Amino acid sequence: MIATEAIATRRNGVWDLLKCVAIFCVISGHCFQHTGYGSAYLNIPIFKVVTMFEMPLFIFLSGCASYKSFSRTSPRELALKRIRGIVIPMVIFATIKFIINGIIYHQGAMSLGGVVHDWLIEIAYGYWFIWVLLYCIFLSYAALKIGGNYGLLIAYIAVMLIPRSLPLPHLTSFQAMLPFFIGGMLFSQYRVSEWIAKHKVAICGVCLVTVVGCYVTYRAGGVFYFFKYLPTDAYIKYYAHMLVAGTVTIIPLYLVAEGVVRRFGSSALISSGIQIGQLTLGIYLTQDLFVEVAQKYEINISQPILQLLLSIVVFTASLAIVKVISKSRNLSRVMLGKA
Repeated sequence: MIATEAIATRRNGVWDLLKCVAIFCVISGHCFQHTGYGSAYLNIPIFKVVTMFEMPLFIFLSGCASYKSFSRTSPRELALKRIRGIVIPMVIFATIKFIINGIIYHQGAMSLGGVVHDWLIEIAYGYWFIWVLLYCIFLSYAALKIGGNYGLLIAYIAVMLIPRSLPLPHLTSFQAMLPFFIGGMLFSQYRVSEWIAKHKVAICGVCLVTVVGCYVTYRAGGVFYFFKYLPTDAYIKYYAHMLVAGTVTIIPLYLVAEGVVRRFGSSALISSGIQIGQLTLGIYLTQDLFVEVAQKYEINISQPILQLLLSIVVFTASLAIVKVISKSRNLSRVMLGKA
């Protein structure tokens, strides 16, 4: 029993450490994109690799963590937990961002209907990743309860058959991320990490060779952000590329993180990374406020080193704000979704 608990604790530590790495990658990408490079940041060599895994990794880890909780959660409990833990914090930060935008643009008098409309647009489109995560959670929960793993397969096929031309918010991003969420669930269900650990040398070798192939064939216009605008043949090609690239980068990252936590989990640095990984929702929501202000004031930085320093500053400032909020039980519950 003790050994099982130790393994579970280490596994959770691996997930949190990976989330810490992923959130820094997300912040760096946002800083490079919105304060100097625009979409051209996708052509920077390091971000060719980062964009292969950053958002798929987040979704994959959410799927890993969700599988066990699904089995012991009723539909009502799931809905309340996600509303309190994700939706309410998102609405609060979207409202803050909406107010900041109003102050920056000085739009003057607006009708109440116009204000409400713009506020709802901010909520609906300001945090695409949060909405995609919610879609994945609720659909996968229902599919698993109704049809087990076959239900998950049918749900995935059904989502993929939805025409990309339909004006559904974040549809193509949902189609892109859903397989990684389901993959995370199956990864947890079948304890794939244990099998990978037994064959890690061979698996890592295959993954690294494939990563190189994905890097060489990478095209910025094929990133899932642009799937909605691709013709069908290009969409199929780049969708397959995304699935392969995401999978073969996530597996080595998981193995590296597992080894780091196993050997150095008690060190101050790794323990801090694990703790940061438990705060990623708040950090993600907070960093968006900083990036939004930088973008609105047209801050333009062309030096990669300075961009990296800016990323570190935004990451550190966001973490500091989240930690301050965490000290208040009421604020933490409302703004960060912490029980």
